[in-house]
Amino acid sequence: MWYDLVWLHILGLKGIKMSDNFPSEIKIGGELNIANFKELIDCLIEDGASHEYGNVQVSPTCTLDELLEKYTENEVLVFKNSLAVWGEFENTEKFCKKYEMPYDRWSDHYCEYSAEMVYFRPDICLSIVIDSDECKIGEIRKDLIEGLSFDCSHVIDREKIMSALAKMTAICPELPQKLERFKIVKIGDTVIERRNSSLVRINNNNTR
Repeated sequence: MWYDLVWLHILGLKGIKMSDNFPSEIKIGGELNIANFKELIDCLIEDGASHEYGNVQVSPTCTLDELLEKYTENEVLVFKNSLAVWGEFENTEKFCKKYEMPYDRWSDHYCEYSAEMVYFRPDICLSIVIDSDECKIGEIRKDLIEGLSFDCSHVIDREKIMSALAKMTAICPELPQKLERFKIVKIGDTVIERRNSSLVRINNNNTR
């Protein structure tokens, strides 16, 4: 409608940039203190998190058992959003950093935006931007071909090889360790986690 165009024009005059939305997925591991459970659910709701793309979002009435049974895959929490703002789970990621809960987040490429992989661990936060074009890969291929091209004297161009390795390191850095199993720590040090298809409760004496 015409008033929508007027509103967009006003936002533009005020320098307010409208956000873009594209698919994103986040995996969360580590320990969640039960006292922070409601805060996590609120963050997931704000970020439009769901079990699958285009699926029903996390409910405000989500329980501990539901969280573990419905949203756990390979022993870590997994959430998706086909229309994530800027391809991020902004509130959920802030929550994880606040309580030092490790997570991996993937965002698809969209228009001029490149795909991105984010790995957060309490001691490191690594962001890898994956270019949609192959210009950097092409440069690496060119350096390797030139560096490994043997002539009659069998000379290897060390400078070209080192250049290729440097570029590969830049776009493919060493990744952090795999996410640890997600678990909920309750009062009295009781731990609830999901192993395979079963919920397991362990008390502070490590008895089930």
